[in-house]
Amino acid sequence: MTNADFSAMVSCLGHNLQRERQRKGLSPAELATGLCSVDQLRTIEDGQTIPTPELLTGLCRRLKLPLQQLTQTGYVMRRQLVFSRRVETLVRRQQPVKLMAYLDNHDRLATLRTDRDLQVYYYYYGCSVFQATGDAGRASRYFQTALSLMTPQRPQQYQSLELVTLATQNYVEALAGRADDAGFTLAVKMIRENRVLDVHDALGTIYYLYAAILFRRGQANVAGQILQEGVAWAAQHQSSARLADNFALLATYAVVVQAVSV
Repeated sequence: MTNADFSAMVSCLGHNLQRERQRKGLSPAELATGLCSVDQLRTIEDGQTIPTPELLTGLCRRLKLPLQQLTQTGYVMRRQLVFSRRVETLVRRQQPVKLMAYLDNHDRLATLRTDRDLQVYYYYYGCSVFQATGDAGRASRYFQTALSLMTPQRPQQYQSLELVTLATQNYVEALAGRADDAGFTLAVKMIRENRVLDVHDALGTIYYLYAAILFRRGQANVAGQILQEGVAWAAQHQSSARLADNFALLATYAVVVQAVSV
């Protein structure tokens, strides 16, 4: 990644942060109070600097932007809207233990009749299991159950939920030692080739999870490229779903590159 690419990402994320602040109806002073000076906030929003992890956390909490959340919200079980709304609430509050307990009910599962609703259910179940217990194997089995409901099994086009499930499964298995990136590469390939049937904020999480694993393996250059692509996708679709996490990864990238260049 060139210096120009890096600067473009800082600028893009800063402008997205500004847009999110404006969307929430906050002035620069209201967002900055108790966290940083207004001038410092402006340099972040103008793309001139990256916030420290502590400052980023504070800004995101005030803007109600999630940090380091595995599960992507926005997928609804259409035949059970009350059930679905409760699941979404627990996801947003980052309460995986309560979410797992809520989903772990055969009576609720029996109310889901369509493959789509079951895909959503098993995606959320897999995420809650991994976050609550750290059991990658068990979580992966739930993700695989969700993927088994795809029709056909090797489609030419995918729903966003299917690609997010593939990437999330790859992510939790990579944390447990999986070496290949088949889920990530397929998901990114489908997005690049416009073979996704629905545009959803959740697609941005694919790039974030992939880049996070690459950073974890020490593949900073490749991670930076994937992160750059993810930031560009978010800018194109005006999505802030992974704004906080992308900022955090970008800061990680800056530290790694600086250490190598010294």
